[in-house]
Amino acid sequence: GLSEAQIASRFGITVTIVKRRLALARLLPEIRSMYRAGTASIVELQALTLASRAKQKEWLSLVDSPNQPAEWQVKDWVLGGESIAVSAALFDVTEAKLAITSDLFGDAQLFTDVARFWERQNAAIEAERSKLLGLGWSAVDVVPPGERFEQWKYAEASKAKGGRVVIEVEKDGTVTVHKGLLPHAEARKANRGDG
Repeated sequence: GLSEAQIASRFGITVTIVKRRLALARLLPEIRSMYRAGTASIVELQALTLASRAKQKEWLSLVDSPNQPAEWQVKDWVLGGESIAVSAALFDVTEAKLAITSDLFGDAQLFTDVARFWERQNAAIEAERSKLLGLGWSAVDVVPPGERFEQWKYAEASKAKGGRVVIEVEKDGTVTVHKGLLPHAEARKANRGDG
């Protein structure tokens, strides 16, 4: 009947440690037994603390099957394909009202509905793209998740010299905006035109 803070105070540990231990204790008994037997790792247990009881049962049904996610994939599997931190969002998270969970072992808040996250994130990326075009950049290209942005293929170029913007989107939702770039071939032509 003690609160997490009272337990922490009684044992001289942090509230975070108490939350982590309680999360592990709430896992299905079969999962905890697998850990004790050495057939499940602590990485898998930590990831499964993010899962509902139904998702934990689903994971148990996949054990020793070809569809069982590898140890390092369990967190992404629990979260529907990807671990996306709330900090990656370009949109107002409070206004979006998307479901969020706390990763007690990774110290991050994560989106639980990846599809809805990408709907919002893609809309925010498109809004940023339109804004940049409105500011006079010659082009704004978006490099989608899964494709690699090869920055070495570009030279620096000002907006006045036809520089463009590349918006790089990572699988984890992170977005990086690279301003003032021009493919090397176009940069050489622009420099020749300057005489």
